[in-house]
Amino acid sequence: SPQRWEGPPVDEEAASGFRRALIASDLSPLFTHAAYLIQLASEDARLRERSMVALADELGRASALGAQGVVCHVAAPAGLEAEQAARLVAESIAVSRSLVGASCDAPLLLENTAGAGGGFGSKLEHLGAILRALDPQVRRLTGVCLDTCHLHASGLDLSTTTGWSAALDELDRTCGPERLWLIHANDSLLAAGSRRDRHAWIGEGTIGENGFAALFTEERIAAVPIVIEMPGDPPVKDAENLARLRRLRDSCAAPSLGG
Repeated sequence: SPQRWEGPPVDEEAASGFRRALIASDLSPLFTHAAYLIQLASEDARLRERSMVALADELGRASALGAQGVVCHVAAPAGLEAEQAARLVAESIAVSRSLVGASCDAPLLLENTAGAGGGFGSKLEHLGAILRALDPQVRRLTGVCLDTCHLHASGLDLSTTTGWSAALDELDRTCGPERLWLIHANDSLLAAGSRRDRHAWIGEGTIGENGFAALFTEERIAAVPIVIEMPGDPPVKDAENLARLRRLRDSCAAPSLGG
């Protein structure tokens, strides 16, 4: 559960069976999502300690399951300076890595936020500051997960080709090229700059079909995996939204989206 600090221990036999089933399936790549309770920049020492232990557990689970990465939110308390928040997050990640051990090579993906609350994590420069604060060995296993709804809500309008180009230019400048390892493709119920996280089905929000079609024309991210996080009942919501994305991809004659 994303609302719990701990989960049951991973059974190695079950994990081995899962890895074999994953290889045999067409469901690839696999990413996991860290618990929402984790607060790597908390000024509460106890909460931050629990967050570091929880993140170490998430990384270990992902490694055991053969996942290509763990996505984690990086919000910070309101009023905390961005530089201080970035330093705290970087220190927390380093501790989590040391707790899980060098044998765990599951990458960590920092996810941008919509900007509600303190606002840290809503700007790509915040993610870049975290990456720069990391030790090179830890940075090697740390990338970015870009949530389209969050980025749009934070103020970078993704409804046009120009908007996408500007957003990716900013990502390259602040985080470095080839640092984007996953996209959460979600439409936004509210307008660009609303700073509110309200996902909508593809084409039914303010990014719209034109915005997602523009995504597929960007050669810089043609090989980046895409997943969706839609409200609604599975499997209908997932089948329908993936079908919409594939239609838009195919209409742009872009490289394959994959599973």
